[in-house]
Amino acid sequence: MRCLIQEGVITAQHLALDSCSIKANVKENNFKASAQNRFDKTRQLPGDPDARLGVLLHYPQAFQTKIAWFWGYRNHLLNDVASELPLHERTLPANHDEKKQAVPLLREARESLAIFPEAVIGDANYDTEEILSYIFFDLKAEPIIPRNRRTIPPTSFTIKRGIATCPGLLEMRRRGKMTVKGRTYIQYACPLHWSKKYRGQCLLCPASHPKFFS
Repeated sequence: MRCLIQEGVITAQHLALDSCSIKANVKENNFKASAQNRFDKTRQLPGDPDARLGVLLHYPQAFQTKIAWFWGYRNHLLNDVASELPLHERTLPANHDEKKQAVPLLREARESLAIFPEAVIGDANYDTEEILSYIFFDLKAEPIIPRNRRTIPPTSFTIKRGIATCPGLLEMRRRGKMTVKGRTYIQYACPLHWSKKYRGQCLLCPASHPKFFS
């Protein structure tokens, strides 16, 4: 690997984080075969004692998620984007969270290969404070990781200490009042359209609000 870096085959300027599932060859993964306590995560399978229960997410359509369970392992990978060659990898039981493997992969690759990337790419699963901070402050690189919608508060709008916040965690712009059937309501508007504080900071709504363009 070091020779490839010295020869310029691998530049390591842009890195990518990813993981893939590895199903164990056990009957618990065959839904045509009968198996007791198939999804009991505390079990040790006779066919593969090191295999653990993991989860697979599929996205057949936009805003649609399908969840499947499997017994096996997960390969955690850090690769060079330009050459598509792996720089560092770990294969662990499937119950190990991929988010917790990102920083060790980056740290070990940097120490062993002396690489200094300009950017690190990953999917929304890697949208955590620890990973983003390590990429930005320790590696001095740009994290290209989309926001994970699961980090957005479940409520549409929140009001705390008199400040209304939109689902994108931005302070709403107050725009007058409205009286309906004797009740007076305070009106708020999207801060990206009506507030100088946020105007121009985001090309799109960070919460993907359906009425952003209208």
